[in-house]
Amino acid sequence: MPKQNEKPAGQDKPIDRVGKRFKPWAVFLTVIAVVLVADLGLKAWCFGGHAWEFWEIGESTVHVRTAEAGGPEVVLPEPSGGDWLPAHQPTETRRQLTADPSVVPRHEPITVIPGGLNLQLTLNTGAVFGTGQGGRPIFITVSILATGIILVLLYRSPHGAWFYQVGLAMILGGALGNLYDRVRFSAVRDMLHMLPSTKLWPWIFNPADVALVVGVGLVLVVSYLSERKAAKQNASPV
Repeated sequence: MPKQNEKPAGQDKPIDRVGKRFKPWAVFLTVIAVVLVADLGLKAWCFGGHAWEFWEIGESTVHVRTAEAGGPEVVLPEPSGGDWLPAHQPTETRRQLTADPSVVPRHEPITVIPGGLNLQLTLNTGAVFGTGQGGRPIFITVSILATGIILVLLYRSPHGAWFYQVGLAMILGGALGNLYDRVRFSAVRDMLHMLPSTKLWPWIFNPADVALVVGVGLVLVVSYLSERKAAKQNASPV
């Protein structure tokens, strides 16, 4: 007969979960903030005019907005100091720079790491690596639902599972960075081109995509290792 307060053999101990503990939530929110600053900061630098001294696109800066008919639209200022006009619309002082309003006009990339990484601007109306083009409403809905799910997963995660929680934060930070772009610009601003001199990596991505992929990888690895550890413990003799 088991002693008082002694659990029967084979009964698992209750999991010490994060719940409302301050430190895990502080780390979680800090990681999200770092991802958002890196992602939105680089996007603003590349698409907000601060980097255009390196690029020559109509000899001016470039911005992105949502067109009246929907979808993203690249706009450039008139050299005379007039209104911002679509890059695909020719004017008296500017030729047509692109036939598609959602395409950034042709420009020379900036080399960050020779042969390893370039900065080249593009707009993506799909998901990570350009999949699912044109699914903006679906992506926004999924991002909102994913936010709630991740918060629940953090709340219920074991206390001390820092890599798992950092992975969740990176996923949410990346999702929020791209969600901001989809809501405001109807497309995601991408600029990182890895291995540009080869065809091994044809996609152009952004820091939010990096955070998403790394975060998912962390969560999967930690979950796999935790399951293996639990399986070994259950298989070991009492």
